[in-house]
Amino acid sequence: MLTHLSLAMPVKLDPRVVLFAVMVIVGLVLWLFGRRLTKPLCILLGTAAGALAGFVLADQLKISSSGIAIYLMCVVGAAVGVLVSWLLFRLWMALTLGILMAVLLGYGMPGVMRPWLNDGGRPPIPHEAASYDGSVGAALTQSNEEAAVIDQAVVVVRRVTEAVRNWWAYLSPRGRQLAVAAGLIGLFHGLILGIWKPLIAASLQTAFAGALLLVWADWSLVIPRLSADTLDGLRHSWVAPAAVGLITILGVIVQWTIRRRQTDK
Repeated sequence: MLTHLSLAMPVKLDPRVVLFAVMVIVGLVLWLFGRRLTKPLCILLGTAAGALAGFVLADQLKISSSGIAIYLMCVVGAAVGVLVSWLLFRLWMALTLGILMAVLLGYGMPGVMRPWLNDGGRPPIPHEAASYDGSVGAALTQSNEEAAVIDQAVVVVRRVTEAVRNWWAYLSPRGRQLAVAAGLIGLFHGLILGIWKPLIAASLQTAFAGALLLVWADWSLVIPRLSADTLDGLRHSWVAPAAVGLITILGVIVQWTIRRRQTDK
């Protein structure tokens, strides 16, 4: 009798486990098949944006007396969205890759060139030490677990914003010039590569996104078990960026290997 009752009781999953599983699955799909999914996803987003634009336009034109008219406006908007997203696929790949390379080079080059920038003597920006004493887990055990997850996401966004501000304030004038120059170089080369070879741009971006999700998912399991001092030391190390970079390169190779095998068949 007890066995039947235990089987009938609903199993409550930890939101952190669900989030970890989603990040790993999405990361693996992007890492393995991102090049093949990029164009369909762009067209799908263009379709949704076009349909939404048609609905908004119908509302602005006060076309509300007839449901058929609104439906036709959404259909026309979706068709325009499909056409535009298909025609501008190269431009979209160029813009996204340009922005990605600008951010990566602009952020990474001052760190790589720090010994030559004479920034070693600059004092660190004061910040509050992060606390990982299990308070996040305690919050997630409350009845409003979904709200707690959203609150934690907001906290992460705020921390990232504050980290970017501290990073810029920490740079010397020469380091800031290098960051801007490297960002512009990355933007230019990303635009050229995206227009010239959009599929390579798609592979790079999806492999990077997949690698970032995989590393982030694994890292999220480790962080709660680290002390504040250990975490502060890891913030200034190249362990995570190096892992993301290596996994990204491997992902691009895997994607094109899969493509060649399918072409041979």
